[in-house]
Amino acid sequence: FNNRGDLARRFEGRSLDEYLQWISRELGRRVVFADARARESARRTILHGSTRSPANLNALAQILSSTSLTYELADGLIRVHSTQ
Repeated sequence: FNNRGDLARRFEGRSLDEYLQWISRELGRRVVFADARARESARRTILHGSTRSPANLNALAQILSSTSLTYELADGLIRVHSTQ
């Protein structure tokens, strides 16, 4: 992608799950879900808007802050949890 607009367009209207799989590849960390509720929430959540640099952990935290999900880093993994 050449600029921030390209990245914003890539994720606009797509699922959070797609973003998580992309950031997993970008950061070299596998995403795992703590439970079925977290996985289903990521599949159902549709992204809107943009973030300055979507390929870092700050962006991940920012995006997840508007959902019912959170994450932790453990053993090279991004472990996604539901807060509900």
